[in-house]
Order: sequence, then C-alpha cells, then structure tokens
Amino acid sequence: ALVYAPPGFEHHAVTRLKEEVEYHDGWRRAREVCLLEGFAKGDGGHSRWKQRREALFPRALLERAGAFSLARAEASRAEDLANIREQVGDGERALDATVRARFAVPLLADALRQGQMQENGALNKLRKLKRWVANKPGVLEALLADLRDSRLRKLSLDLGGKATAAAMAQLGAALPETVADLRFEGAPSAVARPAAELLRRGQLEHLQLWGCALGDGEAQTLAAGLAAAPAHGGKLTTLNLGRNKIGDDGARALAEALPRNQALQTLNLGRNNIGDDGA
Repeated sequence: ALVYAPPGFEHHAVTRLKEEVEYHDGWRRAREVCLLEGFAKGDGGHSRWKQRREALFPRALLERAGAFSLARAEASRAEDLANIREQVGDGERALDATVRARFAVPLLADALRQGQMQENGALNKLRKLKRWVANKPGVLEALLADLRDSRLRKLSLDLGGKATAAAMAQLGAALPETVADLRFEGAPSAVARPAAELLRRGQLEHLQLWGCALGDGEAQTLAAGLAAAPAHGGKLTTLNLGRNKIGDDGARALAEALPRNQALQTLNLGRNNIGDDGA
C-alpha cells in the first residue's frame, strides 16, 4: 500500500479489488485502487483523478490505519520485526505518523472540506451521509497532527472549492519539512501563503496550484517566496499555476523572481488573465 518514489515519478502498480464493475461497453473489469505517494499512470498527473482512484480504497481499512503503531506490530517471524525496529531506531514515532498520514490522505480532503460544509446547512444535509467525518469532531485535528509528525514527501489534494481559508491555514501549519511535491486543485486562494513559505525554504521540487482562484496578489506572494529562496533558487523544477486569475502584475512579479530559480524546467501559466504586457 505504501510505495516510495522520487517526486514526479509515475507508478504503474495497482491493486485490483475482488469486486468487478461493469462498464458502458459491456465489459466487466476489476476496479483498480492503490495508495501511493505519487501518481499512478492512469492519473495523468491530476490530483482529481488520483483522489477518485484512492476513494475506492475501503474506508474501514483507512480508519483502522489511523491506529497504526510499530510497537503493536506483529510479524510471522520475530527476527523480521526485530530487524525493522533496529533499522527504524529513534525514528519509530516518525514512522508511525508517516504510515498513518499516508493512509489518511484520502480522508484529509473530506475533513478540510467539512468546515465549508458546516457553513452551508443545506449542503451538509445532502452530503453528511457520504462524508465519514460528518459527525466526528476533532478528526481534522487528529489527521493534521499525524501529518505534522510525519516524513511525507508528497501531498496531492483536490478540494473542489469547498475548503475555507482557515482550513488552509491549519493545513499549512501542519506540512512537514520533508514535503517536496505539493499539488492542490480547487483550493482557496489562501493556499498561496503556506506554499510561498515552502518556496522560501527551498524545499519544494514540484508545486501545482491548479484552479485555486489565485490573483495578482497571490502570484506576488509566491514570487516573494521564490525570491527569498536559498542561494541558487532551491530545487523547484515544476511550477504549475494554471487555470487561475493571474494578470499582468502577477506575471511581472513571477518574471522577476523566476531567474533566481536555476532548477526550473516546467512552467505552466495557461488559462489565466495574462495579457501582452504580462507575457
């Protein structure tokens, strides 16, 4: 269920569930689902498709994984468990949190959207039966606590425009220093502030804020983070700010900051409001 790979690597591995789904062409095929740090081949690099695939993972198992602890682990051979504990050493707490956080990612988007749902009573009534977090207070705090203590390197979430600025501030404060690949779709524009902080630290290799309602102000915030990055501009190789509301002023700010980042290979500013001057 946990597969490590460098940022940007696409996994071809899947786990097939026993039950099959009948497609419109009449064929019956096994559903494919797996939990990965990165993207599966069929995700096309999109958080939305990754999230839909992982949503098929049995929720009961995800909730049970929230209680994972190496101290309670069992193994068919005692020496195997002893070897694992020897390798982990003082990092047992971090390992526990990383495993719990990785299994919790499919649930984290629901928890982040919950604040917005509570503000809209009608929407909450329609969806509360579908959301496992609907009647569980403190769930978001517990998920973020594990994320904060983890060594997760990748985080990809499609929030569908349903998260609040306050929820994004909570998430930003919980992002571990190991995160190198951060991808959001449909997040509120407030996501720019924690993303800029990670850029300032120079720890990100991939940043995607697709359809996050970013305007010139948010672009300038991100540009300030890029400009304040360590010497030689950090490690950022991919910056995707497509489908936002960035105009000429935001493009100008990014243009002034980008030359500092010598590692950048891919830049996407498509589907924004950039005119000739900004270009």
